[in-house]
Amino acid sequence: MRLFRSQSCIFDLFRRNISRLLIQIALVAIMSICFITMPREASADYLFPPITGCGASIDASNGRTLSPYLGVNNTISCSASDGAGGFYIGGFFTQVNGVTRNRIAHILPNGSLDAAWNPNADGEVSTIAVSRDRKTVYAGGDFGFIGTQGRSYIAALNADPSSINYGKATAWNPRASHYVKALAVGVSPNGTPVVYAIGEFRTIGEDPNLVPGTYNRNCIAALNADPSSINYGRATAWNPSGSWPVHGYTGPQAIAVSPDGLTVYIGGAFTLGGTQHGLFAISAQTGVVLPIWSPSPNPNGIIYAIAVSPDGNTVYVGGDFTEIGWQRVYLKDNGYVEHPYYRKNIAAIRAVDGQITGWNPRANDTVKTISVSPDGRTVYAGGEFTKLEGPLTTCPVVTRNKVAAIDSAASEPICNPTGIPTSWDPNPNGDVYALALNPGGSIVYVGGYFTIIGSVIPSANTGNQIGH
Repeated sequence: MRLFRSQSCIFDLFRRNISRLLIQIALVAIMSICFITMPREASADYLFPPITGCGASIDASNGRTLSPYLGVNNTISCSASDGAGGFYIGGFFTQVNGVTRNRIAHILPNGSLDAAWNPNADGEVSTIAVSRDRKTVYAGGDFGFIGTQGRSYIAALNADPSSINYGKATAWNPRASHYVKALAVGVSPNGTPVVYAIGEFRTIGEDPNLVPGTYNRNCIAALNADPSSINYGRATAWNPSGSWPVHGYTGPQAIAVSPDGLTVYIGGAFTLGGTQHGLFAISAQTGVVLPIWSPSPNPNGIIYAIAVSPDGNTVYVGGDFTEIGWQRVYLKDNGYVEHPYYRKNIAAIRAVDGQITGWNPRANDTVKTISVSPDGRTVYAGGEFTKLEGPLTTCPVVTRNKVAAIDSAASEPICNPTGIPTSWDPNPNGDVYALALNPGGSIVYVGGYFTIIGSVIPSANTGNQIGH
């Protein structure tokens, strides 16, 4: 709805129906009060937050919304940088900018919809990962058809604009037996590309020429992604679950690979190797759980998000928990005892030994997604929270609705400087499930289930505001 009309239009409306005019004025007044009372940096430049739909590109320096606003019409579950300044998005949506895009789309570096790339999935796309050469997009979720081909829950899509098969499924076809929750790209011990997958499957990447079940993989797998290999799309020998069933309340939920490719981090609420853990560091070469990480992190809830710092030294996790890791503390009557670290829904872990750092933002509700800036200085978190409470009760509570940028500096648990949110505050009106940054870290793509996010200056408010 346009908020401003010409004087003649208002006069005509007044003459036709004065009561409708009064209602319009009342609604605008109510909206003004609501938006003014939203916690936001005070500035005369700000106008109303733009109606964006369920995703938007946000300026990393000031939290302002970058046009155009594409009006994604339903939930965005995942996003990934295309490596060139644009983003891939997946979820439940069926339209982007008024154009049919079923559950997966590509946003170009200029913010517009890619008109040529249209894989057209018939079910939710819950995860997207991009190959290192940027020519292949791996998608997982709850679909059976994507990229003009039948693909069970997982697929590889051509992302080379120069190809006649742009947006279509490649020959890579692991055929998962059930829902694929998350994907990550990596490199096998022999140097070939692999795709790590987690989900609710029991078989994936089977060799069709062998007895069914030969390559069983229980919720966790590594899949050959080398197009020149005869094993393209098949499960590799990497098999952390071994003969142990992976089970739990939710199963694996999040996966990330260290920058050197040597360690795979998996979180959720499940069992691996007979240990109820919820957070594991696994050797990418052997598939063995690294003992230095077990059982130290052991959260008392579910891990939904994992991100690794660019230098590989810190692993950030988010989810629904209040305790994670163990520390030796001295009690007057009992001496030294093992005691959990209190970390509310978000924490930082030292990669070298699995110990919890002093970084402690304390989100007041579930954290669903985490991304780290390319320089490692800022941690972006999204989810269902509305406040960051700080490491101590004496710290100021900072309102941050559903998404925040947090200083990555870690020290002992004091209010400054560890885990303190920056002034960046896009303030969406709904939950955030997806975060991705462009290579330079200047743009943050935020996706979820909301209709407004960020802010615009008057010159940017051109009326190109499309909601859902």
